[in-house]
Amino acid sequence: MNKNLILAFVFIISGLGFAEAQETPTKFISHKVKKKETIFGITRNYNITEEQLNEYNPLLEKVGLRRRMILRIPVYPKPVVAPSSPKPVKKELTTAPYIVKPKETKWRIAYNFQITIPELEALNPSIRMGLKEGQQILVPRMESITESETANTSWDSNYNYYTVLPKEGYFRIEKKIGVTKRVLDSLNPKLLEMGLQVGMVLRVPQEARGGLKIEDDLLVERISL
Repeated sequence: MNKNLILAFVFIISGLGFAEAQETPTKFISHKVKKKETIFGITRNYNITEEQLNEYNPLLEKVGLRRRMILRIPVYPKPVVAPSSPKPVKKELTTAPYIVKPKETKWRIAYNFQITIPELEALNPSIRMGLKEGQQILVPRMESITESETANTSWDSNYNYYTVLPKEGYFRIEKKIGVTKRVLDSLNPKLLEMGLQVGMVLRVPQEARGGLKIEDDLLVERISL
């Protein structure tokens, strides 16, 4: 016999054996049928299927369910569920005063301190209409930002930057400026942990701009007059 056929036969038999082992009850429970009970109700109470109930109670298919009938209820092993990864606990953000430098913008401050522009504005409601040189604002205290968060996150003039807009995902950003998800993730490590967020400032290759214009290294929409 061909070796491939033999191997295939052994594989099928092994698979059937595994499936059978998976469906083997660990024990049985006796159940006395009560008045007005139904097969649907019994199977639901014991979390089994009608086929599983019939398999170990062949009389059911012959005479149907009857009051005071004693049924064998199979109990199956519970499937092993892999423990879910704990959700990351958001650190409590501590703040420190910061003096706005000449020509500094909200997006650059937000980027350097690894928060979104809306988060920066939430800390400083007075800057919603704009920043002023020498203005004192609140920013995250640097010791509350981990090394992994600060790696490759300082502003660098060799790159352009892009602010995520509402309802934007990787696909829409790629269509707009021609940067793939893989490139964005490699240039912005925080994406792997947090995903895209509205107001998040992303580092992008300098040649990536699509149909946008550049203002202070930030890609912005062109306004048609």
